[in-house]
Amino acid sequence: MRHGEERPVEGGACAAVFEVELLKLRAAECIDEAAERLGALSRAIWSEPELAYEEHHAHDVLTRFFQSERPAASWAVQPHYQLVTAFRAEWGPPRGWAAPRPLHLGFLCEYDALPGIGHACGHNLIAEVGAAAALGVRGALESLPGPPLPVKVIVLGTPAEEDGGGKIDLIEAGAFKNLDVVFMAHPSQENAAYLPDVAEHE
Repeated sequence: MRHGEERPVEGGACAAVFEVELLKLRAAECIDEAAERLGALSRAIWSEPELAYEEHHAHDVLTRFFQSERPAASWAVQPHYQLVTAFRAEWGPPRGWAAPRPLHLGFLCEYDALPGIGHACGHNLIAEVGAAAALGVRGALESLPGPPLPVKVIVLGTPAEEDGGGKIDLIEAGAFKNLDVVFMAHPSQENAAYLPDVAEHE
């Protein structure tokens, strides 16, 4: 199956699966189109590792990334969102959108480093993947014919994962309020789309 193929005439589950596969393909194409910019984003964060709550360079790199995405002002970016080195970037239905309330779909970017060993935990990659996933979903949604679906894509820059509990600070500040589902990816030695885990809190 290739992008641009005619969709099957029969309805039901087969047509729905075909639609989903086309959306996946379009998301992947959008990420591929942005690959050079995404790689530069990751390298910029990797090259200047910063500790928890001190990620000023990474914060600026990420906010500029979304501010420079085309078309201009397609992402509403809030630098220093609730925390000095946190940010929020939103893309969604046009202004004046009526009911129903859009689905609020979140992606997380981490970008703090470890003392003495830099980005050994790969948070530069977490930032890159979070940005890439958001671009991919946006591209897939924009490719749909007809009126836009009620979906808002939200990227949260979450500092201080290695030390200090930045996400807890953001939760307490209300940054996760009204987010319906939130995704994050983490580098691993395994090639796996899903690794079950439990939340840990001391």
